[in-house]
Amino acid sequence: MAYNFYLIDDHETILEGYKSLIQLYADHIRINFHKFTDLSKAYLSLNNKNNPSPPDVLFVDYRMPAYQDATIENGVDLARFAKKLYPKIKVVLLTSHEDYLLLYDMYKKVALEGFIVKSDIIGKEFGDLLEALLNNRTYHSKTIKQAIMKVNKHECLTNSRNRDIIRLISEGFQSMSISEKLDISLSTVKKRKKTLRFQLGLTENNNDEAIILKLREEGYI
Repeated sequence: MAYNFYLIDDHETILEGYKSLIQLYADHIRINFHKFTDLSKAYLSLNNKNNPSPPDVLFVDYRMPAYQDATIENGVDLARFAKKLYPKIKVVLLTSHEDYLLLYDMYKKVALEGFIVKSDIIGKEFGDLLEALLNNRTYHSKTIKQAIMKVNKHECLTNSRNRDIIRLISEGFQSMSISEKLDISLSTVKKRKKTLRFQLGLTENNNDEAIILKLREEGYI
C-alpha cells in the first residue's frame, strides 16, 4: 500500500526539505508525494471529486497567501476544509510563529494530528512525528506543548473572546471600537479587561498597554 502525502508551502526548497526528512525516517513505507506551493492549487486538488490520489496525510504551512475565491485565508482554513472532505486524513500544521496565544488559537480551531513550530525541527523531530502518525498518536513539538501549558495556566486566556480582545488591544483599538468589531456591549469589554488584569496580576490602575506589555514579556504575543 502506498500513502499519498500532500506537502503545502509557498517555498519549493522547504517542500524538498520536508520530503527528504520524510523519506529518511519513513523508508519502510511507500509514499507518493504531491507538492503545492499555493493554497489555491491545493484546495482545487482536494476538492476534486475524481481525485485519483486522495490524501492520507497533509502537511501545510500556516502562513501562506490566501485563496480568496474559497475564503481560505491560511493553512488552518485549508486543514479544516480537508478534514470535512476526508474525515480520516491526518493533518500536520507547521508554523514559524512562536507567540503562545496565536499558537493556542491554531490548536483550538482544528483537530490536528501533528503541530510543529519550525524552529523546533531537527531530524529526530520528523522521525518522532512520523512514528506518532503511523501509530495514530498526536504529536506536538516542544514549543507547542509549552504554549498550551502556559495558556492553560490562565483561565482568562483560554477564552477565545478574551483572546480576540487582546489581539484588538495590541492592534491599537480602544474599548468602544472593540465592542463594535466583536459585536458585544461596551460593558462586556470593560468587564473582560478587568478579568484579564486581575488574572494576570495587574492592578485596577493598569491600562490596556500594561496588559499587552505583560503578555509580551511572557511570550504570549
